[in-house]
Amino acid sequence: SHVDSGGKRATCDRGRDAPLGWMRRMRIEPMDARGKATCTSHGTRAGKEISSPSLRRCLWSRDVHPTHRGTNHVESCEVHDASLSFEARAHATPSTRPPATASASTSRTSGGNGPRTVVTHNRFDGRNPPLWGISGPSEGSSLECSETNRGTKGNRAADGMTDGDERVLAAAMNVAKRTCTIASILACLLAIFVAIWAPDPWSEAKDGGRNACPMGYGGKAEERRRTANQAAVAFVRGNLWTGQDKMPWASAMLVSEEGKVIVLGETEEILAQIEDDVKVVSLDGKYVYPGFHDSHVHLITGGLSLSSIDLQHVHTREEFVERVKQGVARVDKGGWVMGFGWDEHDWGGEWPTAEWLEQVAPDHPVLLLRYDMHAGLANYKALREANLTEKSVDPPSGRIGRELSTGNLNGLLYEYALISVTSQIPKPSVQAREVALERAAEYLLARGVTCVHDMGRVALGPPGQSSPAWDDFHELYFPLADAGKLPLRVHAFMPLSSWKDLADFVHVTGFQHPGGFLSWGGLKEFYDGSLGSHTALMQEPYDDKPGETGEQLIAKDRLAFLFAASSSAGLSVAVHAIGDRANLDVSAVFAENMPSGSEGTGPGPQHRVEHAQHLGGEEIARTLASSGAVASIQPLHMESDVPLLAARLGLKRAGPAHSFAYRTLLRGGVRLAMGSDWPVVRSDPISAIVASVFRNTTGEAWVPEESLTVSEALLASTRDAALAANRGHDLGVLEVGRWADLVVLSSDLLALASGGARPHVLRTYVSGGAFTAADPDACTCFSGVRHIRRFL
Repeated sequence: SHVDSGGKRATCDRGRDAPLGWMRRMRIEPMDARGKATCTSHGTRAGKEISSPSLRRCLWSRDVHPTHRGTNHVESCEVHDASLSFEARAHATPSTRPPATASASTSRTSGGNGPRTVVTHNRFDGRNPPLWGISGPSEGSSLECSETNRGTKGNRAADGMTDGDERVLAAAMNVAKRTCTIASILACLLAIFVAIWAPDPWSEAKDGGRNACPMGYGGKAEERRRTANQAAVAFVRGNLWTGQDKMPWASAMLVSEEGKVIVLGETEEILAQIEDDVKVVSLDGKYVYPGFHDSHVHLITGGLSLSSIDLQHVHTREEFVERVKQGVARVDKGGWVMGFGWDEHDWGGEWPTAEWLEQVAPDHPVLLLRYDMHAGLANYKALREANLTEKSVDPPSGRIGRELSTGNLNGLLYEYALISVTSQIPKPSVQAREVALERAAEYLLARGVTCVHDMGRVALGPPGQSSPAWDDFHELYFPLADAGKLPLRVHAFMPLSSWKDLADFVHVTGFQHPGGFLSWGGLKEFYDGSLGSHTALMQEPYDDKPGETGEQLIAKDRLAFLFAASSSAGLSVAVHAIGDRANLDVSAVFAENMPSGSEGTGPGPQHRVEHAQHLGGEEIARTLASSGAVASIQPLHMESDVPLLAARLGLKRAGPAHSFAYRTLLRGGVRLAMGSDWPVVRSDPISAIVASVFRNTTGEAWVPEESLTVSEALLASTRDAALAANRGHDLGVLEVGRWADLVVLSSDLLALASGGARPHVLRTYVSGGAFTAADPDACTCFSGVRHIRRFL
């Protein structure tokens, strides 16, 4: 055991002469001043190295001062795979207390037998953080390792085990090992003989099975019996659109206790197979589709927005002020007041100012975000708390709003100028975010959404502050996934700037939680802003603001470097691009820096352009297709942006192959994944499908030649969206072996093309467990967000 100079690394090796020939290496390396740590475990057996990438948990405190002054924190890592299990914990105590103690343990879990190794008593001199703390110990700190075997009462020293005892024990175990090896070889030879030469007396005969085993073993009878015994629920008498090419429709489906599809076929066939204790759900001819994916949400932000001041669909200044007044009344004096969703076009186009709020909120700091989250309105008290004055300069990639005549601040903040105010807002507690997640899940499940691609809470704090996306991942998603309590599936994205952290995490953990409800491996970046805020990056100036072309939020060269590094590490990159210049640059970065052999169509990085709203023509679509990237589209943005297009961009840039050009993207070979950008707009997959097909969100079809078919839109919301999240192997399609995520609709969604009625969601199932928004008593399994995980 040793400590490297500077305290950057600690290792604890168990030599090759240890019992059973195992060598165990434990390495925990601090990564930065916030206390992030990489945890790995390696073992060798018979000279062959085994790496354990299946890290279940790696938690660390993010709110600890680098000196640990007056603070306690715990780091915990667990590794589980078929051959070894690893767990390490480090406790840091204030530096003024006695020496800190850290402990770790490793154990073999296969079959509940085998050796157990305990590493204990990592003592330090008390003047420095512990070995696994934020900066590691100074040179000279000590690390002691002790070992024990299963069945002992403590470490070797405590049990009085001598070196001679250990040699005798090791020799005995080696004899036992050789004996077990010989027995295993004989058992394998016997199994091979039985499989090849022994006749099968229980195989079904051609005469209808009269000579089959009377207990049902062997052949097809045994296969049916095994399948029936695994079943937990049978969905029958429905119209199931599977999303498969080879079997697009079925009328029934068997789902296992685990929550996966085990049989897909016809009702009579499935009813003949099931046992009496299998739950039977009669769909009564209703239409069933794979659960919808929302390919772009801000999950916790959306949940928090449900409890903030709702400023959507406000039609007058007076109504705006009145809603703020009501919200202020619910907050203690001096507390922050948050609102969301305003759009100046709802009341004629005049932008609100801090003056509007002065009479109703003089004693509360207030921040009201525009619906697109690329601009916001702060009152004077919030500006003072952020130390913003007339002398303040605009930050890079941001703008502070001012009165044209006087230069005084008007309260409006654009893009990264918002950080000066948002950094003053207290971070929502874990409990508040848990409530937000619960409310968000209820909202989404009621709309048929079973999986979200979470782009995270935007990091609107000062540089160096912990990332909200990482905080939510480690403090909410992973613990809930471990406990089996995530209410819907989450594919989590992290900031692109943290690609090294994610690469290290993925190297140890892989890309998906074993429970199937949480996955990761994506990185998000902003290249520009939004059309509504005049911050979308355009090649030519805005028609209604000559001289302005929008905001570029990251340098192209910087994006290219981060993209190449992330892609080489096997990570997926998603870049927000609204304007035609932004899409031109991002598609070029993807095409020019894609690692060789990365087409983006199978396992591996699934790079994405988020929004792809305005193109400079068909060439951009072809460039994007050449990189294999996905276009993540949000059709409901047409509701707010189509009324602006002609005045803001002119008829050409608002026309075919330029704005919301979905057909152009498909024709160019780009795959589509459909989402909402909730809470920027509502999450409603059926409305999004309708908007992409009919493009009449404002009453008349806008550029109908760019429409999708219903089938194309449905695939973009299910199968192709799952592929975009690297979940094409287990989600997006109703197929044997995949998770049974489905939505029951009131009518046939595909009939919309021929004038059929618009359906609504009746019930949503995640892993075969049901959520029913309208009628909980009618739920066949159970309802309620807290227990949506599974009904068994």
